[in-house]
Amino acid sequence: MDVRAEITADFPSTQLTEQLTRIWQDLLQTQHIGLRDNFFEIGGDSILSIKMLSQVKALGYEIALGDLFAFQTIADLAQKIEGGSVPVANAANTSVTQKEVVFIPGLGGSPLALYALGGLLTANDPLLRVHYLTDPRFENGAAEKQLSIKELAALYVAVLKERIASQTVILIGYSFGAYVGYEMSKLLAASEIKLDAFIILDANAPHQNTFDLFEQDDTYTDKVFSSLKALAAINEIPFSFEREDFLNKDEATILQLIQDRMSSQLDMSIDVEKLLAVYTRNGEATLAWEDDQKYPLITKTLLLKTQKDLEQLSLEKQAIYQLHDYGWGALIDGEFEATFVDGTHQSMLKSPHVDELYSIITKETNG
Repeated sequence: MDVRAEITADFPSTQLTEQLTRIWQDLLQTQHIGLRDNFFEIGGDSILSIKMLSQVKALGYEIALGDLFAFQTIADLAQKIEGGSVPVANAANTSVTQKEVVFIPGLGGSPLALYALGGLLTANDPLLRVHYLTDPRFENGAAEKQLSIKELAALYVAVLKERIASQTVILIGYSFGAYVGYEMSKLLAASEIKLDAFIILDANAPHQNTFDLFEQDDTYTDKVFSSLKALAAINEIPFSFEREDFLNKDEATILQLIQDRMSSQLDMSIDVEKLLAVYTRNGEATLAWEDDQKYPLITKTLLLKTQKDLEQLSLEKQAIYQLHDYGWGALIDGEFEATFVDGTHQSMLKSPHVDELYSIITKETNG
């Protein structure tokens, strides 16, 4: 089939756009792809985006995973790859302000879990531009490097300053990402960027970690099993292991077993050791985090918490857990609202629960 027949007339056909179109056609199993079609609105998801990244890089183009979610059409992605400026929606109308929403990932450092929510937001608001931050250690290969929450926040803000097209942003931090967002807000307060709202997705208040309320695993086998299971569930990666699969095996053998099977299931290479390393380093950073200044956030803040995870705790521990959660209120010197939402920590970002998050958050982005 002639790829040119499927492209829109308002954007020039180039070798790159034709290559990207063929990749999309293969991944989405459809020939009807337009250069202005949104990848996530026509069947794309987090797993297909990873496969797309692999195929685009195989053609020799420099691209980061986050680019696929910041530039969701072939037209925008092609301009990003070729180093051109990407047009802002309604740029001709100078009276219209582009709204910027920034997603900050959880412990695993990957924004995969946030794509469904971001896709809903952009699909229903043409003035909204979504940015997905990715832990920089995935790109530079230094997955074992320890970064404090404050250091990670500084790196994210530097990326944000290069990306945004307006001077007002809404930060959305998921789990560990809320702590990074809290530190990012301090840096933004000293910059020209205005923080319009801070949205916290299922994160305990700073310095009030409740990890000790849940049963902790002691052995390497248990730790890697529980950590990998959580990462897989959040990032929609197939997980077909039982704890017994890891028994009586050393660390190297376990990692190789995981990498081989998961790469086979995804039909692409996946660096499990790097995923687990970033996850572990960020967990350590959380425990080491100190905020001596008790900096109050002078901005509208919304806390969205799940309840299902509390079912495994005693009534006494549930009371402690909820006290910790609402401890965010003491750190906010502005409008603060806390709301319970359906689902668990892992399922809240998936259908059908993500629709509830979208409904709540869209009121903030449209406010």
